[in-house]
Amino acid sequence: MYNFFHHPKSSVIRTLSGGFLLVLVPVMILCSAFGYWGMNNMHSEVEHSYRSSTQLIAQEFGSELMRLQTMAATVLIDDEAVRLSNAAGDTSSLYEFACFGSRLRLQFVSEYLNADAAVIFPAQKRVVSSKRGVEHASAYSLEKMKKYGPPFSSWAIRPSLRDPSTECLSILIGYVREGQSRPIVLIEIDEKSLIGHLSDLFQNDKQKQAPFFIDPSGKSICLDKSGFLDSSVMEAAARQYQVSGRVDAFTCSVKKAKVRVVPSIMPNVNCIVGVAFSEEEALMPIIRMLWMLYAVLTFSVFAGASYLLLANRKVYTPVHILIDSVQKVAVGDFSIRAIISEKGEFRMMAEQFNHMVEQLDLLLKEKYLSEVKLKKAQLRFLQSQINPHFLYNCLFGVYNMIKSGELDTASNMTIYLAQYYQLGAHLEERNIPIGQELQHIQLYMNILKLRRPGWLDFTYTVEEGLNGLEIPSLSLQTIVENAITHAFNGTQKKCGLRIAIFRHREKIVFRVEDNGSGISETDLKKIRARMYDSSDGGDIHGLKSVFDRMRLMFGEQVDMQVTPLAPHGTRVEVHIPERRADG
Repeated sequence: MYNFFHHPKSSVIRTLSGGFLLVLVPVMILCSAFGYWGMNNMHSEVEHSYRSSTQLIAQEFGSELMRLQTMAATVLIDDEAVRLSNAAGDTSSLYEFACFGSRLRLQFVSEYLNADAAVIFPAQKRVVSSKRGVEHASAYSLEKMKKYGPPFSSWAIRPSLRDPSTECLSILIGYVREGQSRPIVLIEIDEKSLIGHLSDLFQNDKQKQAPFFIDPSGKSICLDKSGFLDSSVMEAAARQYQVSGRVDAFTCSVKKAKVRVVPSIMPNVNCIVGVAFSEEEALMPIIRMLWMLYAVLTFSVFAGASYLLLANRKVYTPVHILIDSVQKVAVGDFSIRAIISEKGEFRMMAEQFNHMVEQLDLLLKEKYLSEVKLKKAQLRFLQSQINPHFLYNCLFGVYNMIKSGELDTASNMTIYLAQYYQLGAHLEERNIPIGQELQHIQLYMNILKLRRPGWLDFTYTVEEGLNGLEIPSLSLQTIVENAITHAFNGTQKKCGLRIAIFRHREKIVFRVEDNGSGISETDLKKIRARMYDSSDGGDIHGLKSVFDRMRLMFGEQVDMQVTPLAPHGTRVEVHIPERRADG
């Protein structure tokens, strides 16, 4: 036995060994797929990280603002502040206000936020600031505060009361009305301090992210050194909060770059603090890894292509020769021989193939002779199934005519029968011309009309040039007899039968139509299923016998169609490839 694995010049083994190197390509494809999966996973992890840190910052920042707000509220009930606010006119000395200011400075200077807490005494027209000490209250008049922006009862970004040219985050604690005598506390965090605080909270690289702060009215302060964030992004976040009362992360396009915005609500403050970052910058490490994978994959593809070109001479060319030889043998060319010059397994396979074809040619010749005998026997069997019953019926008909005194009809019947079987004397032959088959059918119809006058109308048409075409004997006769037996069985109306033979799309069509009782859907399915059932060899008759005989003569291209006609009737069509009779 030939051993493929120990042949010293085994091209197959060398090719297969090298082929394992090509596994690198699908491996790299899998790596690329996992890279995409990793990118999506990293995207989720990055966003989760930003969301978690933003929420912590929002809680911390909100807690600091609430602590300032709480401290300011305690000032309103401070005994010294209440005493100073109840003093009439300017009876309280500047020294007392200065002492109160020192306490106020000590109280707020310890806070992390660089805020300016100003206690306004409307009746005394004094302002005590934690940063600037005691001032006159002209800049903090009640009329000015009433007209000043949105309500001061919540934290918001507003122009400073003392210096309207600067923006600050502020809140007013206390009542603002005419005749106000109680102190009012105003807390202001200037924009510079707010930006510095955001910078301290977001300690990551500011070139890749942009922290921002949005108040309940939609005003914003942004720390954006990267230049990829604009006001429209913060407006979108503020609009989302104002419409739905919540904020979700979203992606937007700024300057043709995808920016991911992760906002969070500051509890009890109703402000938003968030961060916007470039998705491309955040995912750059894995993107670079993917590009490296693509580079390796491209190199692998080129290397594999070069290897395949090299392997073509060793493997593909011999295989192609063998495949071409096998295809020619498949269509019946047993003279083909596979010639491979290079030594190796393929040459051995070619030699074995050539020997197999020689043996197969001998076997097929023997098989062909036996098949010819078998087909002749099958044709004789099919004809024997078709012929006898018609003769029996006709003879009984002649007997009844003679007995009833219809001697002329019996005479005509006898003549038609003689002519019918005279034409059928060559049924031993496998095929007959269409014209002879139609003469046979016409005699058959004449006999039927004598047996039952006036009940049948029969016509046929044949396209010019088809009368000489040879078909299996009694094939159309069997279809006609099947229609007479089944379509007109038990009917009392006038029956019609029409035969048409014509060319259509490089095929010859034999069409037999009747106006009988039609065919049920159940029977139609049975006929169609049985038509192509090669195993149904024990009960061959009728349409099945015609179909089998046509295929024996004209090959597998023969097709038979059984179709119901509206309102009543059936159409049987046989399609065969166009083929003129010899001679």
